Amino acid sequence: DIQPVINTSITTTSEMRSLTLLTLLGACLGQKPARIGPDGKPLLNRPDVNECMKRKTHMKVGNHNYFLSWREPWHKFEDWDWFNGRNFCRDRCMDLVSFNTPGEFKMFEEIMKRDNVTSIY
Repeated sequence: DIQPVINTSITTTSEMRSLTLLTLLGACLGQKPARIGPDGKPLLNRPDVNECMKRKTHMKVGNHNYFLSWREPWHKFEDWDWFNGRNFCRDRCMDLVSFNTPGEFKMFEEIMKRDNVTSIY
């Protein structure tokens, strides 16, 4: 199962850039139109069972599966913000990544370097 990874202790600019990059996991063609709340603001999507069943992952570490958007061919055509990235993940019963440990951050830092991911916008 894909597990949400939650951490609120991101402190450095490098960590924030990395986190922001990873939050762009949700960039995808065919994003559903946003649901709008009574106040006119967009709402977070609810999980879509069909999308959850066909979600893909790029790697698994322990009990966590990771979808790395920059490894998808459609990624280079997308420029999504945090909110749309989060909705993409929620549609698929996933959540945006954050880092629980310095080791987890280091692992992603190395993957991003190896994949030549140097910027987020």
